[in-house]
Amino acid sequence: MQILKLPWLRHREESRNYEVYTVDISPDGKRIATGGLDGKIRIWSMETIKTISRGNDNIDKNDKSHIASMSRHTGSVTCVKFSPDGKYLASGSDDRILLIWSLDENVSGGRPVFGSDNTEKEHWTVVKRLVAHDNDIQDISWAPDSSILVTVGLDRSMIIWSGSTFEMLKRFDVNQSLVKGVIFDPANKYFATTSDDRTLKIFRYHKSGNISFALEYIVSEPFYASPLTTYFRRLSWSPDGQHIAAPNATNGPVSSVVIINRGSWDSDVSLIGHDAPTEVVRFNPRLFEIPNGDKKTSADNKDNNNIDSVLATAGQDKSLVIWSTSKARPILVAYDIVNKPITDMCWSPDGSILLITSLDSSITAVSFEENDLGIKIPLEKNMEQLHRYGVDKDSLEFPESIKQLLLEDTAKSKRKARMVNLDKRFGEPQRGSMIDSTSISSTITSKEKNTATNIPNNDQSLKNTTVNILIPKRKKDAKLNKSITDTNGKKRVMPTLISSPTKKRSVISNTSSAGGLTAAPSTAPTESRPQSKKPVLNGISESLKKKISQTSIPIPRLGIHTLIMGTRERIKASKFYQTEDGMNEEENVANDNGKSAISNGNNVMDINIDNDEDDEDDYVLTLNSKLTPEKVWSDEPNTRYIDSSGVIPDTDVVLSECGDINKEFHVLEIRNGVERSIQFDTTALVENPTKVLGYSHGKRTIEFFLPEVIISVVGSIMCKCWCLATANGNIYVISQNGRLKLPRISIGHKAIKLYMEGAYLLILTERGLIYVWDIVQQKCVHKNIPILPILNSEPAQGHRVRINKSITALGIDSCKEHDVTLQLTPTANDTSASDYLWRSSLGCWVVRDM
Repeated sequence: MQILKLPWLRHREESRNYEVYTVDISPDGKRIATGGLDGKIRIWSMETIKTISRGNDNIDKNDKSHIASMSRHTGSVTCVKFSPDGKYLASGSDDRILLIWSLDENVSGGRPVFGSDNTEKEHWTVVKRLVAHDNDIQDISWAPDSSILVTVGLDRSMIIWSGSTFEMLKRFDVNQSLVKGVIFDPANKYFATTSDDRTLKIFRYHKSGNISFALEYIVSEPFYASPLTTYFRRLSWSPDGQHIAAPNATNGPVSSVVIINRGSWDSDVSLIGHDAPTEVVRFNPRLFEIPNGDKKTSADNKDNNNIDSVLATAGQDKSLVIWSTSKARPILVAYDIVNKPITDMCWSPDGSILLITSLDSSITAVSFEENDLGIKIPLEKNMEQLHRYGVDKDSLEFPESIKQLLLEDTAKSKRKARMVNLDKRFGEPQRGSMIDSTSISSTITSKEKNTATNIPNNDQSLKNTTVNILIPKRKKDAKLNKSITDTNGKKRVMPTLISSPTKKRSVISNTSSAGGLTAAPSTAPTESRPQSKKPVLNGISESLKKKISQTSIPIPRLGIHTLIMGTRERIKASKFYQTEDGMNEEENVANDNGKSAISNGNNVMDINIDNDEDDEDDYVLTLNSKLTPEKVWSDEPNTRYIDSSGVIPDTDVVLSECGDINKEFHVLEIRNGVERSIQFDTTALVENPTKVLGYSHGKRTIEFFLPEVIISVVGSIMCKCWCLATANGNIYVISQNGRLKLPRISIGHKAIKLYMEGAYLLILTERGLIYVWDIVQQKCVHKNIPILPILNSEPAQGHRVRINKSITALGIDSCKEHDVTLQLTPTANDTSASDYLWRSSLGCWVVRDM
């Protein structure tokens, strides 16, 4: 083992050394990424460190420097992580920005860095700039298949990003304090986070269809007395997926590193030895064989198949400790390996080099010789350990290269062509009922021979006789377009009318020349033709989509009747089940009550087919498309009757101010957890509730969560309260300290305007109703005052009612009854503004004298 302290391997500018907070090694083991207080990300060559560890000191001067330096962050770089596929590099900073970098292979190196003598050998560009955190980003972790990226920070939030498009998939605010660490399960089933709320939370995620996330388990017992002095809580997951190592735990009064078992999530093992709280733990990515002499000491050697994991721990005591799961004591303790607390560690992919960063600006490399830590097992056995958890089942959904995408497109086109050929071969109806007599004689039974009449027995008559089997015709047996021949001998195409099923009489004519043949109807022809009763939604099957045109506007089956303004809802299932040919199938062709008929020569007999199962409910019609449940529950509040509404914008953060900045000033901050398009999704609101923060005199005085979407807010200095209106039609009146001054008021409508005048709260709903409450006396003054009588005061012109007025001002009259005042915009007939007053004694609106 060698400990390498390289003086050039640090963040140094203008004779000053900057603290280094993070380090990571690329999956191919060729590059090292570091970040620190100087706000720069530097890329180093791993091959140079390996060369020095082998004892070769003849290194070129250009190799003793970074190969790339990126300075797009405006704050300290706190974490960097390469994606497992090696395409991207993610970096987080205390400037709250997450940057996704990619190596530009088209741009050659050799560019000089401004203010430095170094020359960059690689060029990295920013692919995405992601802004979502409200405070420092503390840690980053990629999923093993690079499909998901998770970031955590000091804003107590955990944000999940897509690993391909880098759009935000989910945001969790379930932690009660700062989140300082995150790690993914190598089996790609879980990820875990650690926080200053003294808990370790384990989340499960599923990637079948839409990605879903759920909180699996919370571990809190080992962290009850955990100190809050550490800047990081960087945990690690063992490469066999069996254990989680979490730093900054306690075992009584002693600082420790806790080991959590997978599945049961119990924490009965603690690693004790550090004199101060630990900040970072890292498992070696390789697994090792347990020596023969230590197999008996391993507690679970049978379950783990004699597999050994190696763990490195470090923290504020400036010491490095390396543990083995097969030994009770550490295999290496390096006291004071650095001069200040250790911030991060990273193993090389082959597990032979460990890099350590510290607040003393150093980047220390610890190199291990072959078999120093044990005998490495092949990587194939690493995967065998993970297969028991179902690893790589979901990763097959992601293409590895462009060639794989092209191969999939080719396979899809060939599969589609094959399905079209099968549809042509087996989807055609039977061409006729004329069959050869020899096939009939080979399949007819002895019983049918006795019941049949007028059938000659000699072979000569069978050869010259054509047998006609009578089959009841169904709609699905006919082709859409039939070819006919006119009197001139030209062939033409006769279109087939497609209509809804009705009760009718089918007439079948037999013009066979075999006048002496008579047969009773049997089920044999029906059994020879496969009947598909698979429902086809939307009314048209795949085989008819290209043959029948479909209107862009859904029209009811029975037409649009007078005064019915709606159309058929497409989400409803079709009334009739249909076969693959697109025609409605009529059951029970020849039932007990029906009449079957056979024709002899020119005699035509009827077949009466009755079906009593056609009496079903008709399609559901929507009388008003604006009042459908989907429209009402997902629409924005209707503010067309008022010029300046009080509806807050649908943004992440909304600030509302109240008072005079020179005297008494209050601010309320509203963070709706979901968008208004899903404002009534209770599951989403429980997971991401609305957060309300209040500030007064430079201090935070209000902080609470509400599982509803707030759409309007107003404050009052006189009553010292805030009034909040939600999308559910509820009104909350809270004091400036966050206490409810009134019980929750449910009016059932969305409030589009809140107005405070003195001790009175006036509310206008989107349905045009006005409510007034006395906050001090806690009583209702007015309720259900309509505004439509004055908005519709002018006579309607034509056949449509148009409202050209809107409310410009609302207020409370100073009279004893505290009536409502209202001002409308001027109209074409009346150019002066109209003022109205609601007289509670008269129960109507009156024109107010100016």
